[in-house]
Amino acid sequence: MNRMMDDTLKSFSVGRNAGPPWCRLPETSDEGDVDALVVFYRALQARKLIKEMPQITAEAMQEMLPLMRKSMDQMTQRMQEEVAAMVRSLRARRKDEPANK
Repeated sequence: MNRMMDDTLKSFSVGRNAGPPWCRLPETSDEGDVDALVVFYRALQARKLIKEMPQITAEAMQEMLPLMRKSMDQMTQRMQEEVAAMVRSLRARRKDEPANK
């Protein structure tokens, strides 16, 4: 089961160590980069983007939902198959063991 969960996590394109983008800002930006961001967010284009971002995000999430459902369905199917195989293996071992009386 742990192997299946590891495989599932590895299959996500984002990866395990991705985290929020702002966590990487100090590692990847210098003072000039931060100044440029401040200038950008003061601009009208940035204000427009910020205003539209909730709608853009909602639309993107709507498009991702079927993909996430498909991934969850595949993971559920794999887990059910693995559990069924484990049960069959356990039953076969018990059948082959001599009776303890």
